[in-house]
Amino acid sequence: VQTNGVIKSTTPLLRKPWYAWTTVWPFLFVYLVQAILYTNPEMVWGRITYLVWQKYIDFFHAASWPALFFIHSFVALFTVWSVKIKVAFLYSVASVDKATHLRIETHGHKGEDQVVPIVRGDKAGEMYFIFQQRKWKFDKEEKKQFIKPRFPTKHTFKEYHSKIAAGGLSTSSLGASRDAFGLNKVVITIPEFMEVFVEHALAPFFVFQMFCVLLWCL
Repeated sequence: VQTNGVIKSTTPLLRKPWYAWTTVWPFLFVYLVQAILYTNPEMVWGRITYLVWQKYIDFFHAASWPALFFIHSFVALFTVWSVKIKVAFLYSVASVDKATHLRIETHGHKGEDQVVPIVRGDKAGEMYFIFQQRKWKFDKEEKKQFIKPRFPTKHTFKEYHSKIAAGGLSTSSLGASRDAFGLNKVVITIPEFMEVFVEHALAPFFVFQMFCVLLWCL
C-alpha cells in the first residue's frame, strides 16, 4: 500500500477458518480433557486418593468449569480489544493475491489501527479496500500496490470552467469518477442500539466491573 501521513504500514492477511483460530482449537482440546477428568477423576487421582478426598476433588473439578469458561472468554475478548492479538489469533500473513483482509497501522493521532476487508471486483486483478471513507484501489498495471484516490484539486480555474462550458463530464467519465472518488457527500452513519450496546458491553472497563460483581456474588 502506498503509505502517506495517515497510513504507516499495511500487512495482507488471510482469515483462518473458525476451527483454526487460537481462541477455538486449543480450548476444544482443554474442554475435552476436562470432560474426561470430570467423568472419570480416578484417571488422575487414583482410586484410593479419590475415595478419601472425593468431596474436595469433585468440588475442584466442578469449579474448574466456570474458571475455564472465564479464561476462554477473557482470551476471546482480547481479539476485540487489541488489533495485534486479533491478527495473531484469527489471521495468517498472505500475499496480496490470496489475502482477504489488510491490517492497517496508522501514524500517531491519525486514527486507530484496523483490519479491513479486501473487496474484489469482476475484472481480473481488480480489488480495493475502504479506509476512513476513502477507496484505495489496486494499481495492477504500474505500481502493483493500493493507491489512494487523487482528487483533481490542482487544476487552474480556466480548466474547471472549460469542462463546465463543454457540458461537464461524459457518461463514461462520470462513472469512472464516481467509482474512483465516490459521491460528493458526507455520510454520517447512525449506529443501531444493539451495535452501541455490544460495543459498550465488551469495553475493558465494563468487563472489569462485571468481573468484580461476580466475585462479590461468590
